[in-house]
Formats: sequence, C-alpha cells, structure tokens
Amino acid sequence: MRKDWDIIRNDYIRNPITQEELALKYKVTATSIGNHVRKGKWKELRKVYLKESEDKSQKLIIEDKANLDINERKERIRKFKAIVKKFQDKLISDDKNLIKIKSSETLANSMAEVSKHIELLEGNPTDRQEITPKEKEERLSRLREHLLHLN
Repeated sequence: MRKDWDIIRNDYIRNPITQEELALKYKVTATSIGNHVRKGKWKELRKVYLKESEDKSQKLIIEDKANLDINERKERIRKFKAIVKKFQDKLISDDKNLIKIKSSETLANSMAEVSKHIELLEGNPTDRQEITPKEKEERLSRLREHLLHLN
C-alpha cells in the first residue's frame, strides 16, 4: 500500500509532531519518515512555515491593535463632542455661567483649545505629527487650565 507523502509532509511541516509520532500515525517506519524528511528538506520547510505563520500572527495583532486604537479614538471624539455640546447648551440656557467666565477671550481660547483636540482626534493618525512627551504635557496642562476657567 502506497502512502500519500504529501499529506505526511504537510502534517510534519504544519504541526509540532516528531518523526516517531508520524511513523506511528501513518503506519510507516521511522527510517522511512527520516529519509523523506532529509531528502525533501522538511525541516527547512517547517522553519519557513513557522516563520510565515509568526509573521501573519504579528500582522493580525498589529491590525487588531490599530482597530482598537481607532475605536478608542472614536470614543474619545464622542466624549469630547458631548462635553462641548453640554457646555454650549449650558451657555445658551443659563446666562449666569457667563459671569463665571473671566472674559470672552478666555472663553474663545478655551473653545479653540477643545476644538483643536477634537480635530486632532478626528484626523487620520498619519496626518498627525508626533509630539514630545514634554509638549504633550504642556498641551494637556493648558487644556486643563482652560477647562478650569470655564467652571
């Protein structure tokens, strides 16, 4: 009875199985398996297969992370827009809030800062420029200061 060596080879290449286990599984001698492994360079093919599988896995992980980042950014945008909407609604419905704001310039600056952050979040990540951690902290500090002035 002739064995289908393509099936045996694929099983060896794609699975963590020893030559002895293959011999038992396919009812052939370990020597015969060893000869095919050596002549067909199955070990090299297994290494290539494992490397390609690892590369595909890494690519999927990166794509999954990118999708998570996109969803997180969309959620942040939604929250920012909700904050701005509440702020606008509060200003329209309650003129007393205007007394709390030190000046119209502070209001304009605060709204401009919030709008900038919304635009940055909505932008394509490749459209944005990376900033240093120091610059990032300075921007966040300015935003916090503007938001404090609004209260």
